[in-house]
Amino acid sequence: MTERENLLLPIYGQISLQFADLHDRAGRMKAKGVIRMPMRWTNARRFFYWRLRRRLNEEYVLKKMVAVEGREVPQSREGKLNLLRAWSNIERYDTDDMSVAVWCEENRKETAARIEALKKEGIANDIAGLLRKDKEAGLKGVATVLSMLPVEEKEEVIRMLQKA
Repeated sequence: MTERENLLLPIYGQISLQFADLHDRAGRMKAKGVIRMPMRWTNARRFFYWRLRRRLNEEYVLKKMVAVEGREVPQSREGKLNLLRAWSNIERYDTDDMSVAVWCEENRKETAARIEALKKEGIANDIAGLLRKDKEAGLKGVATVLSMLPVEEKEEVIRMLQKA
């Protein structure tokens, strides 16, 4: 048996290398959806530079979005990425790393303003959710807040409530 194993070992070694090699080829990896496209070594450094720069910018924005999102309906990562995609209005958002990275860097103030709007929307949704859960307790909380406000701000809140 040992003699037979030693005889077949080189053949099985070659088969296993061929099998592994077939699975690690760019064409096979693309067919399986592991990569978007194969690349040449000459472009690898540039590709990964822009990919990293894009991902760092995206993660920074996503982290800010998570920090301000409301408690009622937390949005998925994919939902946040779709929102960022819509904000950027870049046609090839999924494949054009350089454009996305540059857009994120050039539009930090605009993105921060939009995230602030998300924060306000999240707070409003949280308060609405609390009022839906327990109307009496929610209204008592609103009355407490109103009692702490200066007269001008209190009148402004009352006007806003009357418009709604």
